[in-house]
Amino acid sequence: MKSRYVRSFASADEVMELELLRSSVITIGGLTVSYDIHQPGWRWSTHVKPIVRTESCQSRHLGMLIRGTIHAVFDDGTEAHAGPLDLIDWPAGHDAWVVGDEPVEMIGWTGGKTWLAPVTTLGDRVLATLLFSDIVDSTGMALTMGDQAWSDVLAQHQLRTREIVQRYRGRVVDFAGDGVLAMFD
Repeated sequence: MKSRYVRSFASADEVMELELLRSSVITIGGLTVSYDIHQPGWRWSTHVKPIVRTESCQSRHLGMLIRGTIHAVFDDGTEAHAGPLDLIDWPAGHDAWVVGDEPVEMIGWTGGKTWLAPVTTLGDRVLATLLFSDIVDSTGMALTMGDQAWSDVLAQHQLRTREIVQRYRGRVVDFAGDGVLAMFD
């Protein structure tokens, strides 16, 4: 059973697998977090570029490496090298690859859902219903309640919204403040 307080990647909301890559994704408290394992030999331009068909990875990655070493070259020519316990904040527009013979394990707070999303939808064409919602007078409510109370309300709103959307076989595309974009196919 899912808990709003504790989640495990052993029972992730979604698992995506590609050659030399496994990504498990969980949403908790309105935050989507990924646990990614890149095997030795993995490289974005070799294993993902042919699928998503962009010149470089177009997702920002914010996260922490648990083990292994990864290297990136950004579109502007700068490079970055990261290893265990390093935090990364890599903007969209890069190539990255595993360095050495050890898998790279990483927890990602940003990018986990976006960079692999095209993989699951390529070649599919669906008729979809889009749902947009917004909390009426959210600015007034936030001012009345205060920052902490409003933050708690938003977190609960996002949690319940995800539960309801998933119950009806939809998916939340994005949260923007108090706004929600969901899709049902």
